Amino acid sequence: MGLMRFTIKASLVGGIIYYSVQEGIWSKHDDSLKVYDKIHQNLDPYLKDNIPKEITKEISSIPNVTDFRHWLATKWNAGVITSIKFVADSPSHIANAYETVSKFTKEKTEQLTKTE
Repeated sequence: MGLMRFTIKASLVGGIIYYSVQEGIWSKHDDSLKVYDKIHQNLDPYLKDNIPKEITKEISSIPNVTDFRHWLATKWNAGVITSIKFVADSPSHIANAYETVSKFTKEKTEQLTKTE
């Protein structure tokens, strides 16, 4: 039973990855946006027509490519800023880590020498 369950899950994941590669999600930026636009055009009308209005009135539609680009650029820029900040602050992080490790090592060494 466990092997069969694993095989089904692995097949599903493998199929999803294979399909996403074939569609071009993992290729160039423009190809990925074309795939997203295709999904948006095919899925959004289906959702509007088949999901009750009570459920969808509080949920906005699937974001279009322009909104998605803006969101992606914002998140990318935030990630770059965070990475640069981490690199800029790394000397102080390293110094704090060194002080903490040396203090811990000194305390443990003193404890060991007292017990012997």
